[in-house]
Amino acid sequence: MRHRNRYAAGPACTAAIALVMLAGIYGAAFGAGGRSVSAHGDGTEIAREEAGPFIVGFRILPLQPLVGRLHVTVTIEDTLTGAPVVDARVEMTARPRAGAAAALFSPALNSPAEPRFYDANFEIEDSGLWDFEVVVAHERGGGKLDVPVFIGRRARGGGPGLAGTAIFVLVTLALAGGAGWIAWTARRRGRRPGAWLTPSSGVNTTVIAHAATLRNRARHEIRTNPWARQIKSRFVANAIGTGIRPQSRHSDETIRETLHEEWRDWIEESDPEGVGDYYEQQALCVGAGFESGEVFVRLRPRSLGDGPEVPLQVQVIEADHVPLAENRIVAAGNIVIAGIEFDGQGRRVAYHMYREHPGEFLSARPRGFELERVPAAEILHLFVRERPGQVRGAPRLASVLARLHSLDQYEDAELLRKKIAAMFAAFVTPGVREDGTPLIEEPPDAKSAAEITLEPGGFEVLPAGAKIDFSEPTEVGGSYDPFMKWNLRAAAAGGGVTYEQVTGDLSDVNFSS
Repeated sequence: MRHRNRYAAGPACTAAIALVMLAGIYGAAFGAGGRSVSAHGDGTEIAREEAGPFIVGFRILPLQPLVGRLHVTVTIEDTLTGAPVVDARVEMTARPRAGAAAALFSPALNSPAEPRFYDANFEIEDSGLWDFEVVVAHERGGGKLDVPVFIGRRARGGGPGLAGTAIFVLVTLALAGGAGWIAWTARRRGRRPGAWLTPSSGVNTTVIAHAATLRNRARHEIRTNPWARQIKSRFVANAIGTGIRPQSRHSDETIRETLHEEWRDWIEESDPEGVGDYYEQQALCVGAGFESGEVFVRLRPRSLGDGPEVPLQVQVIEADHVPLAENRIVAAGNIVIAGIEFDGQGRRVAYHMYREHPGEFLSARPRGFELERVPAAEILHLFVRERPGQVRGAPRLASVLARLHSLDQYEDAELLRKKIAAMFAAFVTPGVREDGTPLIEEPPDAKSAAEITLEPGGFEVLPAGAKIDFSEPTEVGGSYDPFMKWNLRAAAAGGGVTYEQVTGDLSDVNFSS
């Protein structure tokens, strides 16, 4: 048995190296990356949903509404064509969730100059959460949209104040995330030109509203689509390989070898589940971050003599453990946004996490689905910040999910077409007499039909006047290969790898490439 812990700094250095490497690996893999109001659509869209045969959008002005006047604009589009609907009847009702304020009612009217915008104004008397109900009536049918809006108190001097701004941002993120529904191509619908909407939503409004849908779709494509699976596999291999290994540069050879020995011992004990080593955890972090857009790592300190010699293990946790819907104000004025708690200076102080995966139904752990507040010092949140202020991550494949899904369906249809074409078939058409009656008095039964077969060198006598036709399915021609190639190039680019790595096709590669 080897002598352990010859230098007291060994375990501490090993743990520090592991944490720095884990954060650096993820960064290297993903980081190459009483006021006046106006009318006619000047507000910010905070909700957009299907309502009956229409897509109804809901805009407000100002974006951070306070007690006083609030301007609301409604847009209505045909679900099938994306064309604006300009002849609907729109009525709105605003009701407070609490308090003594009465419900407010107003029709929303459009003008000949801007017929696609239905405008209404409300005089809000109380702060708090208000529910706005939009009712659309049209000859093609009706629809209803419900939108929660938080109204802040007006601070002295007419400004929103820090507390009002913070509360509004919180509620907007949690309840009005529909503004970013079109921001990710995996959620597109309608004709391309008509449905190309560009809301000015904040990054968290967009990501938080649709991150769960996007990561579920990304996971499904990676499970079932071989191209998506290969893109992920190549990305992880490019980032990790067989594992990124540290090398000590200490001037003392004895200390240097001791550190290397401690590291080799610790990597076998880093996983609390005891399934893989630290290098496997590196690949697990990058893979989970690729398909989900983010991954959490919890530092698990251990008591000396109880478990690994270096008293630290690292637990890799999927993004689902931190609920996107956890948005509220907690003690001391801290704000929880998408499960992450911030203090008054915007610093992360804690993560609210499920003890078990919320989609796992086979665990018998007690209180597994209760939220636990974990100090931020114990958590590494690995994700790519693509915009300032971003709180949560989005899947790497978000921009090409729709393409990969359609491409998989196209390949399936082409495979089925080839299968049908490969089924050699012939059709016998009976002749007819001068009076139009068939020469074959009765249709052949199964036995007689089976007697007409094809054999090498064989001859078959057909019924009098019968004609035989062979099935000749049409071919796609030469469009299949270039079509697949260019779409796979786009999918590979969206996943951060090359076409050649995904397909193994080196036909367009030379020594100078």
